[in-house]
Amino acid sequence: KAKADNNPNNRRAVAMLKVLASRDKTLQQMADILNREGFVTSQGCQFSSSTVYKLIKRYNLLEDYGE
Repeated sequence: KAKADNNPNNRRAVAMLKVLASRDKTLQQMADILNREGFVTSQGCQFSSSTVYKLIKRYNLLEDYGE
């Protein structure tokens, strides 16, 4: 968790997710956009809908996502 929290890619991805969640995008749409924009996870992998959900939950973006 600390590695993910300190990862600059995750910080940028979270900032992007705040915007995307406010635009009523699905988890998969958000993952597709992050991947298309060249974001990678702290493990260097592409984003999936479950990875996006974990970030939304970890950084308390759920209220922005409408949950």
